[in-house]
Amino acid sequence: MKVPTTVVRIGDLMWTSFPGEMFNNIGKQVKAGSPAIYAHVMGYTNGYIGYFPEQKAYAEGGYEVAVTHLDPASERIYLRSLAELMKRFR
Repeated sequence: MKVPTTVVRIGDLMWTSFPGEMFNNIGKQVKAGSPAIYAHVMGYTNGYIGYFPEQKAYAEGGYEVAVTHLDPASERIYLRSLAELMKRFR
């Protein structure tokens, strides 16, 4: 599934977008990988694809995992792709 993502950097601030509800730990990883001092993840942008559970949540189950359209590998793929995109903003 293609996920539209936007990255904007202005000085020490960086914003990334995700079209859904990202689990908190994924957002923390996005922020940790940001080359900017201050990083923010904006959810519910550029459409809506639903919940984005972290990989370990699939084994735990729950509502978000049951209704998501993403598979367990999505976290790894998204973070890798976003890291490549953020490199352009160093």
